[in-house]
Amino acid sequence: MTSSRTCGAIVALLAMLFASLPLLFDFDQCNRSCKYHFGGLRTYRSKDPHQQITGFWTLTDRVQGIQRCFCEATATAKGGVPSDGRTRQLGDIPRLMPEEELGHPYIWRDPSVCGLDGKVYKSGQEARARGVKPLHCGPHCGECSTEHDVRQYQQIGQDAAKVIGPCILSYLVGGAYLDSLCMASRAKFTPACNDCWVEDHGCLASHCFYDCVLKAKQHWNRFLGMNKPEDRTEDSDACLVCMEKFCSAPFIRTCGVNRRSAGVRTDIDRDPKQICKEGILS
Repeated sequence: MTSSRTCGAIVALLAMLFASLPLLFDFDQCNRSCKYHFGGLRTYRSKDPHQQITGFWTLTDRVQGIQRCFCEATATAKGGVPSDGRTRQLGDIPRLMPEEELGHPYIWRDPSVCGLDGKVYKSGQEARARGVKPLHCGPHCGECSTEHDVRQYQQIGQDAAKVIGPCILSYLVGGAYLDSLCMASRAKFTPACNDCWVEDHGCLASHCFYDCVLKAKQHWNRFLGMNKPEDRTEDSDACLVCMEKFCSAPFIRTCGVNRRSAGVRTDIDRDPKQICKEGILS
């Protein structure tokens, strides 16, 4: 009887810890939100290369469930080294990303493209008229807007869950550093694009932990190799919907391109209008 009670208590404790993960652990979300909001360094592009922006989620707010970040900027010298150690307060912002319409960058109503020269054009036609080949669809060029990364999207294609899935688990277990090593060895994007994906995994952990861990049966089957070749993930999948609402738009605005806007068809059953037909893979 005692042993069964002990086991029950352990199970209950583990369940509580599991349920508390996204409530107590920041997953670097405050840094991410502050950089995205105020334009700091690292993956989320800088408006001012001479400042490093960081964000904090206080223990009191975590315990109380208050989702806000306190942001500050530190002046930096060349190479990102602090110049004087002084910081200035930028204010507090919502910790979580705002919910957005699904399907960013909405290529079916916005014909903009990112060209091979790293510039945005109003359309593929305009880019070609200027002697530039369109790289991918969408109104943003970013860290993944390179020919290597777009072609690597195509290479991964249908196997994205198997290739990148272990790296998401690496993030949950060992944080951004372990995820970064995993992405470099498995996905083989450029270093800046790999960083983009690591940031995206942190966004996923912060916003969609329950939807993607508990409800994403199809993703787990694919990750574990239990799916059939003809199996496809519906775009109404809870994990995908959550990612689309909170993480897809920030990813594309800073990183430039995802597989759909690169013109890559995957195991996700997307509407054809969401698949780019103007990029280098077309």
